Amino acid sequence: MGCREFFDANAGNNDRCKALQQQPVEVQIAWELENASAHSPSPVLDEENLIRYWLNPVHYDSQTGTLKVTAFDDASNKGLSVNRGAHVTLEELKGIAQARVDEWIAHNAEKAPRQLIGYSVFAAAEARAVHVPIPPDSRRALAVYDTAKPDDASHADVCQIASNAQGGRSARLQMRNLVNERLQRF
Repeated sequence: MGCREFFDANAGNNDRCKALQQQPVEVQIAWELENASAHSPSPVLDEENLIRYWLNPVHYDSQTGTLKVTAFDDASNKGLSVNRGAHVTLEELKGIAQARVDEWIAHNAEKAPRQLIGYSVFAAAEARAVHVPIPPDSRRALAVYDTAKPDDASHADVCQIASNAQGGRSARLQMRNLVNERLQRF
């Protein structure tokens, strides 16, 4: 099975990253250089800026003014959605994010409403540089795949490729620390 076949077969799978971890680590890393989607403009390059938008109360702790560590849990299962800065403007991204918030509120009127807080920008290479200790040494913990959608060519996913629980928590904490300092308001 190749990269695109894997991602096509696991479209909608809320444990896509866990399924990805079943592949050899060399394959997981090699697939970053391939198109994971038929709608993709290209694989995600190291130098590309990735943008993640944040919602309150899901990702953001309004009492501390910081992102929650749990904001990165999607990287361990379905993939942490990000948008490629070269393929979307901040205004377009704000529209995408607000539409998602509005849709969620319309379908969950009995729950506390969600609110768009802001966004963080980081380079794909920074996510790929996250390493965790896995004996006998350390290894990469995160991979970035182009997972463009029919209506959003800028979409990509950050997936945790370190399969042990301790390594996964460490990777998500490292990402939180990296992007929390870069939190900006729309």
